[in-house]
Amino acid sequence: MHHSSLPHLERHHRDFEAFRDTMIETAVGRFGPIWWGVWDQLVRPVAAPTLVDLGTGPGMLLPQLRARHPDARIVGVEVQPAMLGHARPLAAGCGAEIVEADVGAGPVPLPDGVADVVTAVHVLHELEHPPSLVAEMRRLLAPGGVAVLYDWVKRPLAEYLDGAPLTPDTLQHFREHCLFTPEDLEFLLRREGFAIRETIGRRGGRYAIVVAERGA
Repeated sequence: MHHSSLPHLERHHRDFEAFRDTMIETAVGRFGPIWWGVWDQLVRPVAAPTLVDLGTGPGMLLPQLRARHPDARIVGVEVQPAMLGHARPLAAGCGAEIVEADVGAGPVPLPDGVADVVTAVHVLHELEHPPSLVAEMRRLLAPGGVAVLYDWVKRPLAEYLDGAPLTPDTLQHFREHCLFTPEDLEFLLRREGFAIRETIGRRGGRYAIVVAERGA
């Protein structure tokens, strides 16, 4: 039985309005030249006609996808109300769709094999059972479709803290942010039948982008 991810997310972030604003302000760093360079080389040649962004948050990726894929169906999936409040008008302004659904609580209301590309940016670590997200990416993708998984990866505690105090809160964030290595992300994808195209480290090893192709 699947349960709502919202209680877990509320414990993790507490003030979702502040977290939403942070995600808006930092979007330019997430979706900058390296992200789009990877996209143009490894994703864009197959990216049409349906793109699904799981855990779209405030929706900052959606208009940028529209600018690059004017004829695609673009769908953002999100459950948190503060995020939805920002994502919905942004999606409406660029002709994207918003599906209100919890990616950590079972299948989202989209058909099997609906997508050519599925993205999940800084979502995996938010879930109580992260492997379920990878399984959902596979379900949504048509054979030959591409998954783009972009998330925190494991690094030493001292480096993660970077001088911040070691409190129960920072330790809990360390557990979630630094659970998987890049090789672990590749393993999670492979066990769902994906073939890894490339793994790219970001920001001094804090994050990794893994691009993988769904098998038949």
